[in-house]
Amino acid sequence: MAKKKRKDLADMNRKELTNFFEELFEKVKLRSSTVRQIDSLQNDLDHLKPKEEKFDNVISFIKNNLILKILFISFTIVFTTLLEIFLETIFGAKLPIMSLLLSIVICGIATLIYYKMGKSKTNTILLLLISVTLLHIMKVLDINDFASAVVMVLLSALLSLAICLVVGTVWLGINFSKFLSTKKEKNKENYNWYEEKKASIIESMSQLEKEFEQLQTEIDHLTDGELHASYLNEYTLDQFIKYLQTGRCNNLKECANLYEEELKQEQRDRYMREAREREIEIQQKELKMKEQMQEEQNQLFKDIRDEMGKVRENSEFQKEFTKNKVYKYGTSSDLSAMHDAENKARRSR
Repeated sequence: MAKKKRKDLADMNRKELTNFFEELFEKVKLRSSTVRQIDSLQNDLDHLKPKEEKFDNVISFIKNNLILKILFISFTIVFTTLLEIFLETIFGAKLPIMSLLLSIVICGIATLIYYKMGKSKTNTILLLLISVTLLHIMKVLDINDFASAVVMVLLSALLSLAICLVVGTVWLGINFSKFLSTKKEKNKENYNWYEEKKASIIESMSQLEKEFEQLQTEIDHLTDGELHASYLNEYTLDQFIKYLQTGRCNNLKECANLYEEELKQEQRDRYMREAREREIEIQQKELKMKEQMQEEQNQLFKDIRDEMGKVRENSEFQKEFTKNKVYKYGTSSDLSAMHDAENKARRSR
């Protein structure tokens, strides 16, 4: 039996139209969700590549190996203790290194917590050095020769690092031989995984595309060409539902007119806001130019005053020089003429 044709949208009352838009909204929402899932799968497919087995170098291997880190710390403590005993036995120099090591361990734990909080390595190292130095200054460490003790610890650490490098290299070589023997098998497994993952993504995309086509067919059948394509989105349909539920509109034409009016108002508001922002930007540029011009003008006036001051100083110097020269070498008539000129200058003032 053929499905009964629905009423035209223009003939629906407010309740019928609200129900229609709610049903249409759900289908459009599902369609949008399907499109997002397809895009996500397509992005996964574009970035999907077969994994390639790679082997770490010595440094990264030691850095990521907990056993080697424990060996490094243990060797450092052992070598430091042996050096302390050696110095005490041969030279009679007693350096209580263990107290220094204990304090460094305490500071190291605090520093590790500080580093795990996201601080930089440089700040962490500085914190460790400052902590040990403060312990020494505050006499927490009973060490007569602090510098020698620190040097001894560093030498022990270097010796421990050298041994750990040798152990790590041998260990890495053994693992490398195992890696070569299983590399082809692992690469084959990775390629098989890639093919299975690719097929799974393609199959999921195919299923979603079918769902999209079905939803699009239902939407086209539901609207039957009576609703413009620009209105077939979640935001617009949600606005139409709100218009009808709040009583601002009673039919499709009123909903469309109110929606278009609000769009135009939003565009006007956006244009006015952008115009205002441009106006403020221009005003700020003009103010900055005025301030720059004022600074240049003030600097110009300052330079002029400085030059005029120099001119006056030179003029006064020249007058004094001429006066002294007249007093020393001038005749009586020259002296009389100079006095007349000075009197005349005073009267003119």
